[in-house]
Amino acid sequence: MFDNLTEHSVSYIILKEWIPPLIAIVVGGLFASVLFPRWQENFSRNRARELRRLEILEEVSRCANRYIVSWKRLIIISKFELESGEPLEGDPLDRKKGFIEDRNKCRMDLSDALCIAEIYVSDHASDYIRKFRRWDDGISHKRLDELPDNDALDLEFGRMIHVLTTELRRRS
Repeated sequence: MFDNLTEHSVSYIILKEWIPPLIAIVVGGLFASVLFPRWQENFSRNRARELRRLEILEEVSRCANRYIVSWKRLIIISKFELESGEPLEGDPLDRKKGFIEDRNKCRMDLSDALCIAEIYVSDHASDYIRKFRRWDDGISHKRLDELPDNDALDLEFGRMIHVLTTELRRRS
């Protein structure tokens, strides 16, 4: 069939000059209209997921910081009350009650942020979040003399943030 084609025949010109560009147009069109949008959609979806993880980590970090500061304020005013030997009255008592309310609110905010974080993190990080919650539950009902010192509080909160930060870096 192709043996009889001469350089000036219409069939030869079509096969030689028109078919390669048509194939390039079809393949390019397939790439541009099907494959590229899929790749772009996957990239956008993954990027949005990574940004969401970052937002969650920031929220957990912010809530954890507020929670630990609330704990420390409550411990300081409680130690002051214990050292003075008299129960607080008036403004100092109101301040202590405010510290208790702040601590409880910050604890709930942190708990909510950790619940959301568990959706986006690995099993290892989720296990650590649950471990942190058990630790927090354990200290939330202790008396002042049974509470961990500031360094121990900082260490436990720091570990949790470190696990989540490592998780974010590993996945991005």
